[in-house]
Amino acid sequence: MKRTLIAVLVLFTASTCFASVLRYRVNPGDTLPAIARQYYGTDNKDLYIIMLNHLDPKQKLKPGKVILIPFVTVLKVHRRETFRNLAAHYLKDPHKAAALALLNGKEAGSVLKPGTTVKIPFELFYKVRPGDTLDALAETYLGGEKDAVFLRDYNGLKTLNSIQTGMVLAIPIMAEKVRRVNSTSRHKRLPEKTDTSLYSRDLREARALYDRGEYTLSADKLLGITLRVPQDRILKKDLITIHLYRAYDYIALGETVAAKGEFMKLLKLAPGFRMNPRLVSPKIRAVFDDVKQEQRSR
Repeated sequence: MKRTLIAVLVLFTASTCFASVLRYRVNPGDTLPAIARQYYGTDNKDLYIIMLNHLDPKQKLKPGKVILIPFVTVLKVHRRETFRNLAAHYLKDPHKAAALALLNGKEAGSVLKPGTTVKIPFELFYKVRPGDTLDALAETYLGGEKDAVFLRDYNGLKTLNSIQTGMVLAIPIMAEKVRRVNSTSRHKRLPEKTDTSLYSRDLREARALYDRGEYTLSADKLLGITLRVPQDRILKKDLITIHLYRAYDYIALGETVAAKGEFMKLLKLAPGFRMNPRLVSPKIRAVFDDVKQEQRSR
């Protein structure tokens, strides 16, 4: 799916709205995946470079060509600031304040003190083609764990099925520059160790919000975890809990499609997961059973 989308990017994309960029001069033998590995730490983020530079991924890079590599912008607030003001200035839309706060692990109404560090995503723009879905686009651009609901809200859409052919979607990317590694090395990068301190407090708060019936806040808190913390740094049992409670939240909010998506991610992590009928409502069990039935019929 990802390679298919990349193949048509040069025909249907625009440049980033705002980004910190590095100018890179292509060396003999360079490939897009290798360059992405050097600067992002993974091959599959080469699509960001492809989109920004309007490259054809099927064509070899020409030595000497200068290409731009985009990253998030990390800034320090110099005065009392709000996410609404930052969103208006950097993302050209004050309505993206909630998303910007979410990406930084803070509440939308937070007043930022001088010295606070804020990360501003760069935006890529994608022109919707026939057959595109928010689920597929979210998986391709946001890594699979950052779901279509966030992409829907970021673009001010009413439903997950609101996209139409020809519509241009803004996709916020939080790719940061990693310590540069030798692209010719045969040694694999060691995986990051899990660090529960990155998300444990937010996970506890999200569960408490759910228990209090504040489902939207709970879902946003959980989404914030998966947007900020790489999946390989979250314990598997905690990742399962995140998907489980997001499904609970979406069911309570009447968003059954989104809830099914969370259950599918949960079952991908734990195929043998079983729902305790004494701990959940019949409505939750019904949605979960539908997902399992759909998987069995595939």
